[in-house]
Amino acid sequence: MVSSLRVLVFVLFAVAWSSPGGADPFVQFDEEKVFVCEVADLRERPPDPSSERCEQRNEAEISLHQTTNWIIGDITPPSALLNQDQPIGIFMAAKASARIYLNGELLTENGLPAFERAMERPGALGFVYYIPSSDLHEGTNQIAVMMSGHHSLTGSTQSLLTLGFFPFERAPYHERGAAIFSTLMLGVFLVAAIYASVLARLGINRLETLALAGTSIFASGQVIAESMRSFWAYPYYVHDIRLFAIVFCGLGVGLTLVGHTLHQFENRRPRAILIATLLSTLLGLAGVTGFDAQASVVILLPCLAAVLVAITGTHSNLRRRLIYVAAFSIFIAANVLDPGFFLDAAYFAILGAVIWTLSAFQAVAFVNAIRENERGEQARRRLEHLLAKKSHLESPPLVVRHSGRMERFPIDDIISLEGAGDYVNLHVDSGRTVLVNASLAALEKELPDNFLRVHRSHIVNADKIVSLTRLPQGTGELVLSTNTKVPVSRRILPGLRKSLESE
Repeated sequence: MVSSLRVLVFVLFAVAWSSPGGADPFVQFDEEKVFVCEVADLRERPPDPSSERCEQRNEAEISLHQTTNWIIGDITPPSALLNQDQPIGIFMAAKASARIYLNGELLTENGLPAFERAMERPGALGFVYYIPSSDLHEGTNQIAVMMSGHHSLTGSTQSLLTLGFFPFERAPYHERGAAIFSTLMLGVFLVAAIYASVLARLGINRLETLALAGTSIFASGQVIAESMRSFWAYPYYVHDIRLFAIVFCGLGVGLTLVGHTLHQFENRRPRAILIATLLSTLLGLAGVTGFDAQASVVILLPCLAAVLVAITGTHSNLRRRLIYVAAFSIFIAANVLDPGFFLDAAYFAILGAVIWTLSAFQAVAFVNAIRENERGEQARRRLEHLLAKKSHLESPPLVVRHSGRMERFPIDDIISLEGAGDYVNLHVDSGRTVLVNASLAALEKELPDNFLRVHRSHIVNADKIVSLTRLPQGTGELVLSTNTKVPVSRRILPGLRKSLESE
C-alpha cells in the first residue's frame, strides 16, 4: 500500500484519457442564419425566411416543445466532403417529428409532424438519411425542416441537438468504439455491484459495502441510459426519460459514494451529513438549467462532501484518507476543468477506477476479517481445550470397590477401562491394573466426557491417546501413553478419527 496513491492517480488518468471521444465534427448550419417560421398548413412547402412569419434565432435557443414550426437555415459543405468517394448523409438529432427539405425539394420524413399530439407520429431522435449526390451542390444549400414536438415531455432541455451533413459511414453518436466502451464499463460496474453485494451478504463492513454496491448499480443505470443512443434509434420523447434517468442515477452515485465514505471514516452524524448533502445537491439542481449542468452538479456537490468527510472523519489511517481525498479530487477536477469531455468520455472511466479502488479496500477488510475470524476460532478452541482439561482435573475421583475395599482413583490418572465379564480392569498411569467389582456400563456413567467408548469392551481417556491406526480388516488400533494398544471397532473408527483430527 506504500505506492497506492501514485498507482491510483496513474490509473485514473490513464483510463480517462484513453477512453474514446466523440465523432469527428460535421458540417452544420451557417452561423446566424437559422430562422424559425410559423406553419400555416401541414401540406405547405418551405416558406421564404424573409417573410413576416419568420424570425431569426440562435440554434441553441430553438424550442420545439409542444410546438409546430419550420426550422430553416443554410449549410455550406466543404469541397472535401463533396468530392470524397464515400456517400454523404444528413444527420438530425431533435426532439421532434420532422419533414426535411433540401434546396426546396422534399428529401425525407422522420415520423409525421402535426399540430396536435394525437395526429403526430413521433420520429427517432438520431435520424440518419442518405443524400443523393445530385441533390447537394457546391456552395450554400438550404435545409428546411417542418418540426413538431407534441410528444415532448419537458422543455427544459435543448430541442434541436444537431442537424448537418457528414460522411455517411461515420454517423455521429453511433460510434462503434463508444458502444464497445459503454459495454465494457457496464460489465465493470455490474461485476463491482455483485462483488460488493456478496461482501455485504457475508457481513463484511455491511453498510460500506452496501453503499458501494449501490454506487455500482446506479453507475450501471447511467451507462445503460447513456449508451441507448448507440444501440437504439428511440422515439424522440424517450430522450427526456433518458436524461432524467442519467441525472437521477448520477444523484444516486453521488449520495452512495458519500454514504460509503461516511461509514469508512466513522463520522459522528452520518445521517445528518447525508441529508445535508442531498438537500444541497437538490438546491444546486434547482439553480442550474440544461442537462449538462445538472449532470455535473449531481456529481460535483456530493464529491465535495465526500472530500470533507474523508478529511474530517475520525478514522486514523492517514494513507487511506489521502487516497480517498485524491480519488474524489481527481473526479472533481475533471468535472470542473473540462465538463464537456468529462461527461462525454472521462466520467465512466474515472468512476470505474474510483469504484474498484474503494472495492480494493473492501477486499483488504474481507481478508482481515477472515484472518481475525481464524484467530478467534483458534483462541476459542484453545480456551475450550483448557476448560476441558480444567474440568477433567476438577472432576471428582472415581470411587471403586476391589479386593473387599473401596479406593479413590483421580480421573487424570486413569488410562483406560477394559471389560472382563462381570468385572472391569482399571488401568492407571503407574502401570497398575485393578480388577474392579462393577460393570463397564455402570462405570462409564460416572466418567467425564473425555472418556471415549472405542469398543464394546474398552473405554479410554482421550487425553492419553498417542496415535490411531486403521488396520487392514477395517478396524482400528489406539496406542496410549503407557504404550498399551487398544482395539477400535469398525463402527466407531470414522467418528473417532474425525474427532481426533479436529483436536
